[in-house]
Amino acid sequence: MERLKVILIDDETLIRKLLRMKIDWEALGMEVVTEFSSSKKALEEVQEWNPDIIITDICMPGIDGIEFSETCINLMPKVKIIILTGHDEFNYAMRSIKIGVSDYILKPIKAEVITQTLWKTREKIEKEKNYQVEYEKLAAQIEENLPLFQEGYLNQVLLEPVTSEVFSRKMKFYQVDIHPNAQEIQVALVEMNQVNKENIGNEEDQNEMILHMKARKLIEEFFSGDAYILFCRDGFGRIVIMSNNPDLPLNECLELLRKMLITRLKCYISIGVSCKKEDYSQISTAYKEAVEALNYKMVEGENCIIYYGDLATSTSYLSVEQEKIWKEIKIYVSAGRKEEAEKSVQRLWEHFIRDKYKSTQQTPHLLIEIISWCFNEAIKNDLPIQKQFSKKLCQVYEDPIEMVAFRDEILKYIGMLTTEIAAKDEKKNSSLVQGILNYMLQNLSSPELSMNQVADQFYISAGYLGRLLKKNTGKTYGEYLSEIRFQKAKDLLITTELKAYEIGEAIGICDPHYLSIWFKKMSGDSLSEFRRKGKVQKMKVY
Repeated sequence: MERLKVILIDDETLIRKLLRMKIDWEALGMEVVTEFSSSKKALEEVQEWNPDIIITDICMPGIDGIEFSETCINLMPKVKIIILTGHDEFNYAMRSIKIGVSDYILKPIKAEVITQTLWKTREKIEKEKNYQVEYEKLAAQIEENLPLFQEGYLNQVLLEPVTSEVFSRKMKFYQVDIHPNAQEIQVALVEMNQVNKENIGNEEDQNEMILHMKARKLIEEFFSGDAYILFCRDGFGRIVIMSNNPDLPLNECLELLRKMLITRLKCYISIGVSCKKEDYSQISTAYKEAVEALNYKMVEGENCIIYYGDLATSTSYLSVEQEKIWKEIKIYVSAGRKEEAEKSVQRLWEHFIRDKYKSTQQTPHLLIEIISWCFNEAIKNDLPIQKQFSKKLCQVYEDPIEMVAFRDEILKYIGMLTTEIAAKDEKKNSSLVQGILNYMLQNLSSPELSMNQVADQFYISAGYLGRLLKKNTGKTYGEYLSEIRFQKAKDLLITTELKAYEIGEAIGICDPHYLSIWFKKMSGDSLSEFRRKGKVQKMKVY
């Protein structure tokens, strides 16, 4: 047990002697290191002694116990102070608690009371020290694992948009340097593939891991002289480079980097590059652009750099009508409307089949664009099927595809994505509807329970709320609200003796006249008739 240092302060010598003699300091694991007859003198030397506990009288000449305690706590925040006070000074002593005094003891002094107080104070000190030790351990672990936390957060930002303010604050916490003035951001995605994959199973996985580790080290070394460059690995093991340096010619750097990696690692290197974005809130958009650009390596081949900006005209071969249909497909898929999406896919295929030669030439391009878009939507919605789209992208050029098979492939993957999005939306909407219904029940007494007010509570439009309720309850908002108010009114009439106006207040209808008309319309009976019939029915049951 660690020995704690105690200082005694009292202008009466007898009190100090009694404290020394009556208390078994050794049993408490404490030692009285010094004592003072003056609080002024104590203040001059207290920091030199660095005590754990100070016992001081409240009334002393010059500086009283409370003033002394306040000054002492400011000098040594961890010290525990126990004040000795008489009954007539009790209210005065209570003020000491507000300034942080640990405890107080009433005179006349009793050894057992002081001993109990000192034990309690010791427990406080040990608890705080243990907490401090645990805190320091956790702080050390955080410091040690900071790179992992940085990596995890950057991965999160790739998939979920955040505000520039939040990103800046998080980067400061993770000790990552970002540009002090510019928020411009550009994302590059580096993918490595072994030239020869003769090994199988665990050995191949191990070789790929080693390749990624070597590539990550070389990339970080390559940019080591450049400020404001961030790195992480995405969910597919690809290396993400985020440039926050507006003065760095990233495109030129990537070309040199690609050549260096190919030479040093003897592997295939493909890089997808986003357009430059104005601020950190667009990092996830930039990442999606880099992913889409990288997907086009199937067209460009291995060992290439693809810039998203160069893909802007990739669908220029589509006619105005075909482009319109493709946009319809995207809308239907995003809305989870599988039947309409599949019909639009069929229409697009019919347009392409009219020109067999042209469609045969453009089939791989369109298939890549559609699968790539599905892949990005799966990432955005955090769907597990994203890996299936990624795998399919790698097979587009490996297996030639006929036109009928082309249509079936599009229908398959569009249908798969639409089904997953619809299921996710259904689950989300089910939870939202339940929350809305619970809110309406809990706030039934509010006369302001309008559809607009409820919609505002859930940050949705009134129109959307109305459609959700209609779909899930079969009733409009007004119909559902009337129904639950009616059920509540009936229950209160039968089970309580509340007056009509009290029932009206409980269900949010405060106008007694309107309440009577409304209830008569809903039940066919007046309030009093319904209550009387309810009581009669209740008596028959018993």
